[in-house]
Amino acid sequence: MNAMETRKAATALGIKNAAKFTKAQLEDMILAAEQKLALAGELPRNADAEAAVKAELESWLADEPADDDEKLPAKAPAKAGTAPAKISKANAARETRQLARTRLLEERAAKAGAADDTPSEARERRGRLAKRAEEEAAIFEETPKVKLTPEQRAANEAAKAATRTVQPAAPAKAEKAPKAKAEKPAPAPKAEKPKAVKIAKQLCRSCERRPITAENKRNGLDMCGACEEESGWENEHSDHSHDEIAAGTLTMKNTTFTSKKELKAYLAHESERMANCWICHPELNRALATYVPRQGTSRVGMTMSVPVRGSGEEKAAAVVAKLPSGLKPAVTKFQGGRVQLTIQTATGTMTLLWDAAGRYDYNFSSYVNGEKSHKIRNISAALKIMGAK
Repeated sequence: MNAMETRKAATALGIKNAAKFTKAQLEDMILAAEQKLALAGELPRNADAEAAVKAELESWLADEPADDDEKLPAKAPAKAGTAPAKISKANAARETRQLARTRLLEERAAKAGAADDTPSEARERRGRLAKRAEEEAAIFEETPKVKLTPEQRAANEAAKAATRTVQPAAPAKAEKAPKAKAEKPAPAPKAEKPKAVKIAKQLCRSCERRPITAENKRNGLDMCGACEEESGWENEHSDHSHDEIAAGTLTMKNTTFTSKKELKAYLAHESERMANCWICHPELNRALATYVPRQGTSRVGMTMSVPVRGSGEEKAAAVVAKLPSGLKPAVTKFQGGRVQLTIQTATGTMTLLWDAAGRYDYNFSSYVNGEKSHKIRNISAALKIMGAK
């Protein structure tokens, strides 16, 4: 059957969109649909399939071994009031196998011939299957259950206890002797931290007299400010021919100018630069000046109004202690650590402020006298205004 015929057969069986599937897919779908219709009884009787299943059943029963194929003798009806006969395990197993095989073959034959069963045949087949299931269950129910008396149960428990292997008790663990704790060595004395040594400033590699400036150090230069500027003037003096211009030997022949007008404009510009050139005028060169190192500021005779390393509250208390009598000071500590000292006088109000680190805040410290207000430079100036001794 070609692809077109396969699509037509699929469409006839109710398969939608048959054109979307391949030929192999459609053949599988057609086979499944035919099997479904056969089970529902909508297809005609398939006599060939039923005959094949029956032939397989007969050959299977004919080829069975003799010991499995022998039939058990018919059971005599049990008399009333007597216990059922005991069936051996071998006979029960053999009968169970035969019942299971027969039931399986009948189910296969039923599936093959279900399409042509009349209602009476279907009822008869279902009855046979149900009877087989009852016989199969009865095989195991006929085996009597023996109930033990209390004496027999006690004897069995005694036999089990006698055959039980007694495990020897584990020997008691010997108590471990407590370990002697080793004495810890005395801690070594801490080495004293070396005192901070003031490192000398790095000197300029050119003059070896002046220190390197902070800006040049950040830029990776190891020269002082004067030597750096001197080197710049040296480059400009050489590149722009200051010596030739001063001697009057710079002409059109030894330059790249194409007109006298360009040369004249260049000479006028460089003449202005030469007036400030350190090489042309050595008296302007600060690198040649004598360098005197800074000696610093002496604090001999200075009076500290407040403790230098104290907090804002300590400094405010030191100021209050030095104020003359008759004033009304008030110390306020704000959230964050800022401290404010307010002093009321007959003529005005003074406000002194310290930050959280105890540093004096010049921007917010002032003295208001009427409509006039001025900043308080430091604590010493504040005490002088207040008339402190």
